[in-house]
Amino acid sequence: MGWNLTIESVSAGVPMLCLPNFGDQQTNTWLACTKLGIGMEIDEDIKREQVEMLVRELIEGEKGIEMKAKAIELKEKAKKASGPDGSSSRNLDKLLTDILCSPTARH
Repeated sequence: MGWNLTIESVSAGVPMLCLPNFGDQQTNTWLACTKLGIGMEIDEDIKREQVEMLVRELIEGEKGIEMKAKAIELKEKAKKASGPDGSSSRNLDKLLTDILCSPTARH
């Protein structure tokens, strides 16, 4: 799972099953599973039974219910941060102001 999918999942309030292969996927999996608590990792040695167990846990298990609640909480935080007065919007406005007002932007 790449960074875009991670952001999409957080923004939609959806927990994730993660199967990292390369690049930033290992870091994103660690973030989702360990730091944010909204992901479960599928082992490299993929077995049908393990995937079935994780899907069932995600859909109807206690851990899945907790992960869904955390995912919804992160969704609300992302919504607030990206709103007109949110930190992401303010930071983007500041970045654009800095770029547009820099001496090199006046050519």
